[in-house]
Amino acid sequence: MAVELWSGLLLAVAVWRCARDRARRLRYWRPKLPQSAQSAQSAQSAQSAQSASKANPSPNGADVADVSVADLGREFRHCASKLEELLRNGKLSQAVLLEAYGLYKQANLGDADEASRPWAAQVKARAKFDAWASRRGMSPPEAMRQYIDLIQAQSPAAAAAAAAAAAA
Repeated sequence: MAVELWSGLLLAVAVWRCARDRARRLRYWRPKLPQSAQSAQSAQSAQSAQSASKANPSPNGADVADVSVADLGREFRHCASKLEELLRNGKLSQAVLLEAYGLYKQANLGDADEASRPWAAQVKARAKFDAWASRRGMSPPEAMRQYIDLIQAQSPAAAAAAAAAAAA
């Protein structure tokens, strides 16, 4: 009797997992758009990117459109190595680390997949995921810019320059 019960339970769990995995695959499967719809969508995204670049000038006075993607990527990688140095020195708060994590993931991977959200019992993983998911909808170049600004604000040289500016 007990063996039949366990085998039936295992079968029910296996069927449930297969159905869940199939539903996840179908939820994130996107059919290809017709050629006319693709061109209209790409024109709309290009127009929104131009309006965003006009609305968000960079801190050094140059327009965001003037900064090349290669320079932005190079600066982003440099700031990532700076963050590792700051971590070794132990000078960052948990809030700054979570913000940096969310921006880094958004810049590299894009929007967080809600289906992969950790359970609430996994506190550290859930906090990291929530930091990343809070950036949903942000473009990767914008996430890179914010990441660069965050790390530069945390570096000791930037803190010394800000203190000197405040004293003046």
